[in-house]
Amino acid sequence: MEQVISEDEARDLRIRAQLLARDEGSKPLSVVDVVRQMVGLQAQDLMAASLQVRARSHGLVHGDVTNALYHDRTMVRTWCLRGTLHLVAAEDVRWLLDLLGESLIGAARRRRSQLGLNEATTERAVQVIEKALQKSGPLTRSEVFDRLASAHIPYESQAGIHLIRTAGLMGLVCYGPERDGSETFVLIDDWIGSKGSAPRTGDATSELARRYLSAYGPAAHADLAWWSGLGAAVAKAAFNGFAGELVRVGVSEKPAFVLASHLGRGAGIARQENRVTLLPAFDPYLLGYKDRSLAVEAAYIKNVNVGGGMLKPVVIANGHVVATWGSSKRRGLLEVSVEPLETLPPEMLTGLQAEAADLARYIGMKHSLQIKE
Repeated sequence: MEQVISEDEARDLRIRAQLLARDEGSKPLSVVDVVRQMVGLQAQDLMAASLQVRARSHGLVHGDVTNALYHDRTMVRTWCLRGTLHLVAAEDVRWLLDLLGESLIGAARRRRSQLGLNEATTERAVQVIEKALQKSGPLTRSEVFDRLASAHIPYESQAGIHLIRTAGLMGLVCYGPERDGSETFVLIDDWIGSKGSAPRTGDATSELARRYLSAYGPAAHADLAWWSGLGAAVAKAAFNGFAGELVRVGVSEKPAFVLASHLGRGAGIARQENRVTLLPAFDPYLLGYKDRSLAVEAAYIKNVNVGGGMLKPVVIANGHVVATWGSSKRRGLLEVSVEPLETLPPEMLTGLQAEAADLARYIGMKHSLQIKE
């Protein structure tokens, strides 16, 4: 039987699941706590990924993210969900790549072929990359390309990074520490040792689906397929593994699922006029769903999703996207500029001021706030 819930209730549930309704009295979370809850944070732009952590925590600073990534190594930056770069908890990365890697590599076969990379060349390239990192890692991108060139393997255009990406999706390679401002690559076994292996429940597909609903529900099968890179049929079947824990809900006549333990939890917690949050580009509050209509009104979707897979930084209030925003650094000042999608109520200004101040604190700068008319 389907239980009907309102759009406000659905947004409240998502905000709570995504750690976006936390307050000063909440239990402090570490960086890896946030990453683990969200399963992964898209991280082709590392600062954007760091700001995703800020929005879901209290008191952390950007240095805590780099420390967790490069010093404690409790998380890994590598290609994972959807085949894109993510921050993933070290304990989760191996089983996630075991589950997703092969199909994501297969999905990119045509693109590799366009770059002049057949299956035999790709296999040989991965071996070259692995041996080079075993002997001399960490290596910068250009240093990896030099090894490929020495083996007469094409690396020009985007061929080289696609080969590194393939090695990453195979669970062999991840990003390592920066060296003189350049990113490096390392063997994942060298970087995190024996951390992590199997999902806690033993069934990787069901584990991923359960973790997804825990952080993103209410959501539909199609949302899981989009977010993860699982095929549509696999994503639909994945919910069967824990069907007894689910409640089917209807939101504006659209079916979705939520964990029974979450239903009704924190109802109304986000519905405060001045509770606003500055979310960065690629934030999972938008990126976690194929259908984003709960968060963004149809009239404004092109203001947010500007094409080419780009999702702009947004301001949410009560789960609604009400503005886009950006920032620039000038003379030691972080200048935050908010562009409303519609007229904002005056009482929202307090929340925007507080968010801009916290953003600057997180980065370690003073700030100014401009709200465009």
